[in-house]
Amino acid sequence: MNSEEKGFKPAVHWDVTVQPYFKAAFGASGLDKLSEALCRPPLINSFRLNLDKTTREIALSRLSEATDSNEHAHANQWSGHLAVPDIISQKGTGPHVVHYENTAGQEVVISRRAAEAVLRGAHVFVPGVMACSQNLHEGDLVAVSIAMEAPGTNGYITRGSVVGSDLIAESALYIGKGIAKFSRQNMFKETSGIGVEMTDRVFRLQPCHGMLSGLGMLQNLPSAVVARVLAPVPGSKVLDMCASPGGKSTHAGQLMGDQGRVIALDRTHAKAQQIRNLAAELGLTCIEAFKMDATTALQKSGAQAPADVQPGKCLHVDAGQQHQSDAVPSMDTGSQALPNAKEQLRRERKDKARAMHGQAPLQRSDPSSQPVCKGFPPDSFEYILLDAPCSALGLRPRLSHHTTLLDLMQTARYQRNLLRVAVQLLKPGGHLVYSTCTINPGENEANVHFVLKTLDNMRLVAQQPYLASHGLTGQYTHEDGHREEWLTPEQASLVQRFDPCSKTDTIGFFIAKFCKVL
Repeated sequence: MNSEEKGFKPAVHWDVTVQPYFKAAFGASGLDKLSEALCRPPLINSFRLNLDKTTREIALSRLSEATDSNEHAHANQWSGHLAVPDIISQKGTGPHVVHYENTAGQEVVISRRAAEAVLRGAHVFVPGVMACSQNLHEGDLVAVSIAMEAPGTNGYITRGSVVGSDLIAESALYIGKGIAKFSRQNMFKETSGIGVEMTDRVFRLQPCHGMLSGLGMLQNLPSAVVARVLAPVPGSKVLDMCASPGGKSTHAGQLMGDQGRVIALDRTHAKAQQIRNLAAELGLTCIEAFKMDATTALQKSGAQAPADVQPGKCLHVDAGQQHQSDAVPSMDTGSQALPNAKEQLRRERKDKARAMHGQAPLQRSDPSSQPVCKGFPPDSFEYILLDAPCSALGLRPRLSHHTTLLDLMQTARYQRNLLRVAVQLLKPGGHLVYSTCTINPGENEANVHFVLKTLDNMRLVAQQPYLASHGLTGQYTHEDGHREEWLTPEQASLVQRFDPCSKTDTIGFFIAKFCKVL
């Protein structure tokens, strides 16, 4: 393939069961535009500040100084968001035409997942390299292309393949060029580190990981809006049901002035520890993270706490000392064994990758020191955030989708289980915010309809700030005759649907806010 033919013109192909469903929801032209937008990265970096530790002016000055004068000389200056006080943002540029004539035919092929990270500003890390030119040397200028999965499979080419051999099809997607940091032989011997340092990209965004450590975090704008919509007040009790990695929990804690309690749940010890690490990095003391599947968070009627613990309390076990906090305890913390050799190697690789981004190693604790709660009584929380596990069909860029309609329906069913629990845990007069990072109406509008129709005393309320579009109205009849109800125009005006095609240029995202009537 000559240089003129190397470009980036991706296309999303939806599963045959999903295509007609989305066409009905968005219209044929709307779906085409949406599919095209999902292939591209958002060109706006958003950074959420901890305004208890810094100011907009100081942060803007430091980020401007950190903008690289070489690769990122194109970058626009950082600026404050007009409607969200703790958000600053920077706009990237693209798509650009990249000229590959000076690469002398040298090429590195990377996995789709690695390519999606590169499109958002990362360099190419060694684990994502799938194939190289036969005579690649350290320091060579290389074209970077993408190895897409074969249709109907999740498989890539064999790692270690030679570009130009019969074992690898010619790529049609080129995303830039860069300097190879290893020879071909060493590229596949190494287990971590940067494999290609990008020097020219189709989309040019400044990488922000590691910047302003402790003063904030990189966060998509819709995700940063969620806690502001919830609007917890200082001294209140908040539940974040699916909290990892902790961005929304810590944001809630910041909005509360670190006064009150934010209970953050997720399904593994590692995720709970990740939340604690972020809270510690941001200097927050009101965050309490627990390993728990939120579908089991409602305390069963008649459940008894141990005799030495008051009902509604949870026992922390930390460095041999015990103290109590709200939640219901379990001293069975699951596996307490030290990490095996494979897990230890995985941790070392992760820490090396973090080091390449200028980030400190993760702080890890023995699972035996981490409490596991058995649940909470009904009406326990004034505020509940349910950022539900979802199909993630709004994330950008995504160059391939394998999700079927059955997958989408099963995901929505699981979300409804979470919503049932959330409503029971919410105090009368309290507020519940439900959000997803998907464009799927079955997980968004249909689940809002479910709450309003099925669960007692819940009503939609207005959101502030309101930065997106209205939700979808109407209904869809599936092939089996099942009718999926969406929203009325009035209801649709109260939810936020962030459209990747809009001028805000965000990921696809959905937010609904409910109040439990007294």
